[in-house]
Amino acid sequence: MSGIAGSKIILAIDGSPTSSEWLWTLFWIAVIAAVGGGIIFVGLLFEKLADKKWFSGNESRRRWDTIKFWAEIAVMIGVAVEVITAVGLAWRGEYENRKMSEAQRNAPITEMSATVVLFVRGEGFNDLANWNGLRVATLNLCGDDIMHTPNFDRLSANNFGRNIHHQLFGEFSKGYREYEIEFHSENFMWVMGVEMQVKSVDDVNLLRLDLNFLPRGSEIAGGGVELVVNNLHKNFKILPQADTNFPDGMPYFPYIMSATNVHEGYFK
Repeated sequence: MSGIAGSKIILAIDGSPTSSEWLWTLFWIAVIAAVGGGIIFVGLLFEKLADKKWFSGNESRRRWDTIKFWAEIAVMIGVAVEVITAVGLAWRGEYENRKMSEAQRNAPITEMSATVVLFVRGEGFNDLANWNGLRVATLNLCGDDIMHTPNFDRLSANNFGRNIHHQLFGEFSKGYREYEIEFHSENFMWVMGVEMQVKSVDDVNLLRLDLNFLPRGSEIAGGGVELVVNNLHKNFKILPQADTNFPDGMPYFPYIMSATNVHEGYFK
């Protein structure tokens, strides 16, 4: 939690407008909008006064016709001021949002976490408990090859949960076991002074998950991963797969699986 809070402070300093700047902007927008509204009000008032049915003479009629003409011009000017103010406010808001988003993407990675929901086919098997002192599971960020992990911190999980709500309702209602795993990074690289920007996650197309509790030969039916980097969220899909490379219980050879953020056809 402290890492997340720290990242928000960095982003506010680096990319967001200060409170005084934003208050002055709002003040002048309010002044311009008020002036435009006042012009419209005065124009409509004189239009109404000029719409009377009788005049004291031709000179009076011409004078009121002139007043009405300029009142209509004033109304159009007031409306134009209001429209320009609204467009300017919208543009300023979009500009600030883009500026904030760019600052967030350029900020160093200070916190990473991931939530994995995994559906495994079958229910008649036991979760492995002999992890030889290893983590329950680890997660690595990859480019286009799960055997190559760029210089991102590894995420790890110390436990896993078994869910039943999807087994009662939804796509995997029978014959499946559902797991939920929470991963967190120890931020080793950031602590050591090695900084990677949040936007570097754009190049991550695959996640590698090493599961030490899943028996060899288990069939993955599907699932998903939500990766959170600082305040950036990125979703990945777990496709049906199975890992049968090593027998159960072999130390340092966990069940290996992947998740992708690209279309399923990418693997065909």
